[in-house]
Amino acid sequence: MKGAPPGAIPGFHPSGWIQSDLFCKWLKHFATFVKSTLEDPVILILDGHYSHTRNLEVINFARDNHTIMACLPPHSTHRMQPLDVAFMKPFKTYYNQEIQKWLSCNEGRIVTQYEVTKLMGKAYVRAATISNAISGFRATGIYPFDDSIFTETKLIEELNESPSEPISDADCAPQVHVDTARTESIILPPTDGGKIQKSGQDEQQCKCIFNL
Repeated sequence: MKGAPPGAIPGFHPSGWIQSDLFCKWLKHFATFVKSTLEDPVILILDGHYSHTRNLEVINFARDNHTIMACLPPHSTHRMQPLDVAFMKPFKTYYNQEIQKWLSCNEGRIVTQYEVTKLMGKAYVRAATISNAISGFRATGIYPFDDSIFTETKLIEELNESPSEPISDADCAPQVHVDTARTESIILPPTDGGKIQKSGQDEQQCKCIFNL
């Protein structure tokens, strides 16, 4: 992990995609940083990938560690997920820049897995800034809460521009029995001055964590 961002941990899979066991490993690592409590829980904003939603170990761990998992609707992360809105584009730009710098200094060589963490680490520290985190939550209307971010006209325009595609099982969160997931279920968007209403529980203020 030479050159990786401070505090990073490795995770690998032959497919190159996130898997349930890898996400569980990440969630446990995440918990060591946020240190959530019953009085001060955290909200973790996720897409509907099966590794997030079809993972009982993750759901149980989140419940036991006072982490509320907010799953976004299918095909909405480009507008509603702070990472997609404010982090991924600059991160990809900086990563490509680091690759080009490395190639120009290493003529005749190619980037291999041994250089990835070093190059990615440099790009990450440039993109993972407090200002980008704040911009991501503001642009999505999550915090400060702003229900005027998404206008009906804009959403209709996007639907008309997007080609019709079938929705696969992986795009949708599974139907989980309410007794199992009651502490993880929330109602989006917040309905009372930025407060989060959790099903089966009283309203309470929660802090949001930039999911990096």
